[in-house]
Amino acid sequence: MSGLIKKKYLRIASLTSSLVMVVFSFQTNFFLVMLLYLIYSLLTTPTFSLVNTVTFHHYYDTREKYGNIRLWGTVSWIMVGWFFSYFWLKLGNGNISGSLIFSAIFSALTGLYCLTIPKPKAIIAKPASFLPIESMKVFFKSRILTVTIFVCIVSLLDKFYIVGISPFLKQSGFPEYAIMPAMTLGQISEIIIMTLLAVFIKKIGFKKVFMIGIFFEIIRYTVFSLTSNPVFIIPALFVHGITYAFIYVPMLIYLDTHCEKINRAGVLQLNNIFVTGLSGFLGNVLSGFVGTLFTFPETDKINYFYYWAVPLVLSIIGMIYVSLSIKNVKKVIHQNT
Repeated sequence: MSGLIKKKYLRIASLTSSLVMVVFSFQTNFFLVMLLYLIYSLLTTPTFSLVNTVTFHHYYDTREKYGNIRLWGTVSWIMVGWFFSYFWLKLGNGNISGSLIFSAIFSALTGLYCLTIPKPKAIIAKPASFLPIESMKVFFKSRILTVTIFVCIVSLLDKFYIVGISPFLKQSGFPEYAIMPAMTLGQISEIIIMTLLAVFIKKIGFKKVFMIGIFFEIIRYTVFSLTSNPVFIIPALFVHGITYAFIYVPMLIYLDTHCEKINRAGVLQLNNIFVTGLSGFLGNVLSGFVGTLFTFPETDKINYFYYWAVPLVLSIIGMIYVSLSIKNVKKVIHQNT
């Protein structure tokens, strides 16, 4: 996919998803809600990897500083979390359809902003064929595949957090309007770590960075499994950002060290298919099944000791996998891409 096509898709996807969200905001029929959400997801999910691709095309010679750019997405997540939960739900009228209109507006603004993206420093070559053959050659190298499998494990267990944290906080006594602001505590730690990520990678290498990330996953799920006391839960919420910054962001940098201009977009999209798509789907299904399995029918409450124990075990498996399978690499490769 050429740089021009990337820009066009980002613009078209943002503008089209804005229209879909406007229609979505007026729906009350379950089937139409599911259909429109599917269309919205199909439009927006590929943009995650494309944004990363465009970023690496512009900063291929300083890719280890990618975290300094990515942290602004985290800042926006914090702003949305506070605006929607605290101000919209607590101080406003709490109209959900109105918040979806806001989403549509910002999607439209994103599409217009894509018009301002300059041409990258590097000349982006067009692929030789429709199928991403060159990207597949890179993606299925043992080093890349090993890291991808590890991050797939992390993505799967992270779905337990995404699905379970809101009802867990509510069951632990957090008021509804405070749940998303509480979750933004993880983004604060994420911002701090991402500003220092280049130093960590240079000093200790990718493997040890991954191990630090999965170690904090173990801490987080251990705390959640053993207590519902806010005194312990709040510090554990900070851990979410540490795990994200030490696993997902270094993974993207590591992948890009093996990419060239002709295969970068394909490699990142293949990674997105496995990590966000396949592993994310399995994580949603598994977390939903486990939540249902350990729900008390008489009280409709979940036994979170057992619920969080499942991702805890997966985290331990991930730690063992990293220690045995991934080789440490400190040097960030600067290819002429």
